Amino acid sequence: MRILLVWDYDRGDLTVPITLALEKAEIVFLNKYNKVEDKNSYPHKRYYWNDFSSPYQVIKEIGPDRIVFMDVESFHQVALNIAALNSGIETYMLSHGVKAPYSSYTQHQMRQDKDSAKKNESKGSPGSLASSFRTLKFYFNAFQLQNIFSIYKFFRFIYTRSKLGVNDGLFNCQFALRRPSWYIDFTPFNSRFTMERDNPSPDQYIYTGNIYFDKYFKYINQLDMKQASEEEDYYLLIDSGFVEDRMSLMEIKTVLEFYQKLNSFCKTKKAKLKIKLHPHSYQASYLPDDPNISYLKDVNVIKEILGCVGCFHSHFSTLTPLAMYYKPSILFNAFPVFNVDIINLDLLPVSNFYSFEPEEIRFREMDEKEKKILLDHYLFSTDGKSGERLANVLIK
Repeated sequence: MRILLVWDYDRGDLTVPITLALEKAEIVFLNKYNKVEDKNSYPHKRYYWNDFSSPYQVIKEIGPDRIVFMDVESFHQVALNIAALNSGIETYMLSHGVKAPYSSYTQHQMRQDKDSAKKNESKGSPGSLASSFRTLKFYFNAFQLQNIFSIYKFFRFIYTRSKLGVNDGLFNCQFALRRPSWYIDFTPFNSRFTMERDNPSPDQYIYTGNIYFDKYFKYINQLDMKQASEEEDYYLLIDSGFVEDRMSLMEIKTVLEFYQKLNSFCKTKKAKLKIKLHPHSYQASYLPDDPNISYLKDVNVIKEILGCVGCFHSHFSTLTPLAMYYKPSILFNAFPVFNVDIINLDLLPVSNFYSFEPEEIRFREMDEKEKKILLDHYLFSTDGKSGERLANVLIK
């Protein structure tokens, strides 16, 4: 079984759990447009878009039995999905994070004006129409006579994707050929984003739980809960990489003020502040040098969560439900449209990211009924077997 992962393999946190779950299959990657010096050492062959003139050449030379996409949104990705469907190859879109409703993304206002934001969204994207004639040719080569009834939307997609950007472009040109055969998601609740954006049939969804949490649940299930931490008290911030994230474009001084207020609270409690950085922030040079603050990168996150007094969250991210399930938490609401779900569920205290005062911080631990709600909405199961369920779907 050969599985082609159209996947950002530079994100080891999003890649290693998949390759481990699919270890009985032959995995190959297709993600970047040109060969560059890779930072990782995966033992898997990598291919590059610009080595192929058509999606059918991809299929012929790689010979995948199945294709798994991180998303199907660029011209190259849509073209490969069409070619695979025409060739009788099943395609899958595998969820890789917690998603807000589709409306949250349409409502979110970037700091630039609307026109500039749309230009920047597609600017420099190798999969956009403007990038090169080669991209357009690659996309056109996907079309065959058997697709004649989709010809209007096939051409309309060029306009919507180029002019409206990613999500609006996809939402405004929904057609079967650009949808994968199957959507694999954590939970039905988490799948609302693709349901609204892509409008597939509910029968196209498969739910496995969060594969990225398997290692954490396995750690917990094997843990001697009587084992006491020898560390001094600390609070943990699950950070969001706001400075580096193009969706937020937050100023550095705003993030530093946030850190400082959290640190002030920790000092009043005679506790340290640990900040689990988002991978996008691993190389950040603006992080304050304070003896009471330590920065975490590639660590056992669940161990840090279990050892803390309480968890700060600057955004409802993938790790937030995990932390909430085990520790008292508080959310600092920086972008309300993205946090509407968790606010409506009323499972943790919420403060204003920009205007809270350290003395106002209050934590809350969920009861068993609330944990059940969190489990149903975001976690699916705590058995640590999401990878097994994924393998059962993809390797037959």
